[in-house]
Amino acid sequence: METALYELHNIRPNSHYEVRISYPATTPTSFDMEFLEPKSESTGTRDILNTEKIMFTTDSSGYIVGREQPKESKYYQVKATAKEAGVATDPSNPPHSSVVFNIVLETLLYGAPYELTKMVPVILGLVVLVFSIILPQVFPRVSGFKKLRD
Repeated sequence: METALYELHNIRPNSHYEVRISYPATTPTSFDMEFLEPKSESTGTRDILNTEKIMFTTDSSGYIVGREQPKESKYYQVKATAKEAGVATDPSNPPHSSVVFNIVLETLLYGAPYELTKMVPVILGLVVLVFSIILPQVFPRVSGFKKLRD
């Protein structure tokens, strides 16, 4: 079992965040992630496929909603624990002693990663393309499409 501590830097006020762990599925490992002291109300944590994540919101002062301010350090700390979760297929080859994984602190916009907003123009362009060019060609006899083109 391995444990590592990570400090959350550059947290902005009035923002939504997620901290997540991502690792290769070829490494049979179970991860747990939690905030260190100060403990308060629990924040949402969930495990989806090979990703452990904690989602949280900051208030106008930049502190996490539902948690006290950090006392000893000026940063919040997250503890990640990795536990071996599989059975070795080859008994002569011992399991890996260390696990390679990534930790990401990402800003959310309406519950989705901020990077997703770059895809909105592409998606809108494809919708316009489908409704203005492709559908009238596929369904030329539908009267509603003729009226939209005229």
